[in-house]
Amino acid sequence: MVTAMKRRADAGPILATALLVCAAYYVGANVGFILRFPPATPSLLWPPNSILTATLLLSAPRRWGIYLLAALPAHLVAELGVFPVPLVLSLFVTNCSEALLAAICVRRFSDAPTHFDTLRRVVAFIVGAVLVAPFVSSFVDAAAVTALRDEPYWFVWRTRFFSNVLTELTLVPAIVVLITGAPAWIRRAPLRNKAEAVLLTAGLLGSLVAVFIEPQAGAYPIPGVPVPPLTFIVPFILWAALRFGSSGASLSMLASVLVAIWAATHGRGSFPVPLRAESVLALQIVVSILAIPLMYLAALIEERRRAEKALSERLRFEELLSRLSGAFVHLPSAEMDESFRTWLRRLGEFLGLERAALLRLSEDKELLTVSHCWVAPGIDPGPRSMVIRRFPETVERLFSEQPFVLSRTENHRDEPPKDEDARGQGRVSSQLTIPLVAGGRVLGGLAFDALAADRAWPEEEVQWLRLVAEVFASALARKETVDALGASELMNSAILASLSNGVAVVDRDGRVIAVNEDRGGARRIDDGICSGLFRLRSHHRPLVCDVGGPAQPAGRRRRHLAHGCHRAEARRAGAPAEPPGAGAFHARLDDGRAERLTCSRVEPAADRDPDQRPGRPAVPRRHAARPRRVADDRVRHHLGRQARGGGHPAPARPAQERRPPPARPRPQRPHP
Repeated sequence: MVTAMKRRADAGPILATALLVCAAYYVGANVGFILRFPPATPSLLWPPNSILTATLLLSAPRRWGIYLLAALPAHLVAELGVFPVPLVLSLFVTNCSEALLAAICVRRFSDAPTHFDTLRRVVAFIVGAVLVAPFVSSFVDAAAVTALRDEPYWFVWRTRFFSNVLTELTLVPAIVVLITGAPAWIRRAPLRNKAEAVLLTAGLLGSLVAVFIEPQAGAYPIPGVPVPPLTFIVPFILWAALRFGSSGASLSMLASVLVAIWAATHGRGSFPVPLRAESVLALQIVVSILAIPLMYLAALIEERRRAEKALSERLRFEELLSRLSGAFVHLPSAEMDESFRTWLRRLGEFLGLERAALLRLSEDKELLTVSHCWVAPGIDPGPRSMVIRRFPETVERLFSEQPFVLSRTENHRDEPPKDEDARGQGRVSSQLTIPLVAGGRVLGGLAFDALAADRAWPEEEVQWLRLVAEVFASALARKETVDALGASELMNSAILASLSNGVAVVDRDGRVIAVNEDRGGARRIDDGICSGLFRLRSHHRPLVCDVGGPAQPAGRRRRHLAHGCHRAEARRAGAPAEPPGAGAFHARLDDGRAERLTCSRVEPAADRDPDQRPGRPAVPRRHAARPRRVADDRVRHHLGRQARGGGHPAPARPAQERRPPPARPRPQRPHP
């Protein structure tokens, strides 16, 4: 059902395009008849073939047949009253064959068939569409006209060949530019560029009127000076090529050719009488020779301008990337969310996009969630979560750590993407998704969407954005680590606060790093409760000290603490600041309220307890009353020996090395 709805939705634009092709073909055929020299069949300028060529370049190959058949009614209506039916059908076949051959050649050798802004693209267009296609199709056309109209074969071939060369050279780029580039240029061009374009158009039209229309027949623009009329037109075409590239040059040449041919056919301006068909060849060759170098010049200028712009954008992007990297180096975890949104906005505005989003992959790898998003004003942010089964190709590229480019530009303009749902029911014209990878794990993706118009993603730009994705992935991984540590600290703090006795966590230098509330006593250890149990490095493992119970002599307690914690009292003067509860802890040691000092890293039980192994933080535990008293006695015994100068206690044998006592033989009872 969804497929049927999409097909019905696509049928509207296809039908509208077919009707537009039919109308344009009919108008072009009538213009060609006006520029024809009876009784000759070929026209000086034949627009229908160029209209079909431009249509095929702008559409997907799977729809070429629809648009070619759409031109058949217009062809029949325009030519049935002029030529016999067999010739009309033969001319339609040759027109379609020329357009097909031109489109195939340009698509085969050009990386962007609808752009004429590089030397390679211009060469592919001139060789394929301007020279090869008219050259081949003119043989069939001339043979049909000669067989049915009895006209000279080579005269028909020559007239038709140069007519189609001139039309393809001037009309096809102009049509493509008007459809693909003109609307965007009108919206985005600065005001000064628009004013310059208006001034150029006024100057060109004024020169054309002054040269070809106003003078009397046979007169030159400057009386008494035999200056060719095109001398006054070339400066404006050069101006258009220098300032507006291939687009401006194509439109300027089209206007000049149309006015010049109209003047030649009507005997206006420097043409004393309407030219004969034999004399038209010179005008066609002159205009073609002038147009080809101008297209090359415009392409070279545009290539250089684009290279300068790319270099400038690269410098700007490197500056942006350096600021982005510096912003996330020491950024606290609590401020990362706002920073992600800020930098997504800057990246979207820098690239001229409408939406940028940070996608997070769920733990079960079944859901993609938009964690951070920026959209341009007036743009729908789209769904907040997506089931990855709906995007098989996107997810496949995501897990393979490869960027996924979804673009309907150029050759794929009318082709439905393999990942149709990735466009959000057709709302996205172009999309780029880059995986976020940290530590060999895919965290999600960085998605950029162009909604207003189709957009190409150059390889260099994709590499830039991969660097941005690396910075974002590192920041996300660090944020996950910090959040996990925070959650662990909260859990340890809750465990520490839930103990019934007053407990302090002391590092190897004797510095108290965490204390809890004494729930067994009549008052708190201190007004401030430590926020959590801190993780230390393995060679600075903490000691959990249990304070409470009957009093002991203060000197013995201090000696126990000093020797058990590696002379901590002697080092405490130069140690870093301790938490608020540390003072109360030392005071309780001095006022005779402390009895037990339990060091979890000294007890042999640490070797048997997985939570007390080296490399893990000390975890306070509840033990049975009798084993705990035995452990307390052993600790007091060892620390007492150290306090009396008896040296360090012998290391305890690990649990795996202890041997069970030999089994006592059981007495055997005598048999009765």
